[in-house]
Amino acid sequence: MPCFLYLLMLLVASVVAVALPSYPTTRPSAKSNTILLNQSYANTLSRRQDDVYLQGFPYYFGPVTIGNGNILQLVFDTGSTPLVVSQDALPSDSTIQNTGTPCEQGYGSGGGVTCKGNWYTAPYSFSEFSANAQLCVCTFSGGNGNGAAFGSGILGMGFAKSTGEGSPLYQFEGGAGLVAFGIYLSADRNGGGAFTPNDYDPAFVQEGAPFAIESVDSSYSEWSFGVDHFEYEGVSYKLGLSDGFVDTGNPTINVSPDAAQNLWSLTGADPSTGFYGGNCNPGGDPVTIVSSSGNRYDIAAVHYVLGPDRNGNCQSAFKAATGDHMVIGTPFIKQYYTYFDVANSQISFALSSG
Repeated sequence: MPCFLYLLMLLVASVVAVALPSYPTTRPSAKSNTILLNQSYANTLSRRQDDVYLQGFPYYFGPVTIGNGNILQLVFDTGSTPLVVSQDALPSDSTIQNTGTPCEQGYGSGGGVTCKGNWYTAPYSFSEFSANAQLCVCTFSGGNGNGAAFGSGILGMGFAKSTGEGSPLYQFEGGAGLVAFGIYLSADRNGGGAFTPNDYDPAFVQEGAPFAIESVDSSYSEWSFGVDHFEYEGVSYKLGLSDGFVDTGNPTINVSPDAAQNLWSLTGADPSTGFYGGNCNPGGDPVTIVSSSGNRYDIAAVHYVLGPDRNGNCQSAFKAATGDHMVIGTPFIKQYYTYFDVANSQISFALSSG
């Protein structure tokens, strides 16, 4: 073989090798700017037999610096938009200023929790991003005491492309260049998660798994995309809702009451309550959510059966809820690494590393 041809083959091979994506399989290879999230459980009991709130559902906390170097552990929540700090956790700091304007936030997935207080201005930052902007400093109440589960507060990461009071995404996008982020939640009941700004972290994506891309409806302040129907054992069923939004602060998957009863019955739960009783391993087939764009997302039984609670009972992750949107909570996100793309109004999913 001529020398020049051999060298050309080597060059082509090297170019191909560089172009191929690398999928690390070990989590220690996480990117240097990835923030590891810690998990904390809310001590919530089922208040009625037909209420699928589960004792011990998780929230995911990460470090956020407020004011002059005060580090607080806040819930990273893609289902809300403002930055909220508990009045009890507010540092005494001259850089944190009360505007005197009232603020009030509500959190339905926490069981009817509200937070009332005033808007403040303060410098705050996480990872390499910083802004000097609004935050709602308030006192959590309601929800049978579930507000305590939010700890020091909430970093709202809901979709925002307008100013919106206290929206971190808008503030960082406009001032410091936060245009996307990836989130991983461990499938382990006691595991944590990871947040990667302006990129996804392949350490938390199943090797070779492709991303399915969905367009975000920018008319909402949520990470909302079109949903069409669900399938079980090859049969299609109506969801009763035309769009769903991805919410890292919601421990369930909220669907219409009719869809929930269908799902409970199909997967072996009590068709009127969604409880599996003490059978936490019913061995059901995956439930497939089909989006309006035709992408298919299988949810394994290990993710849609929640529990056990402290009474030894398990229940369905599919919650019968009223409202205009399907709420796609942590049971889904634990199976799919999620990439939130503000700049392109898209959200993408790939199978998680587990």
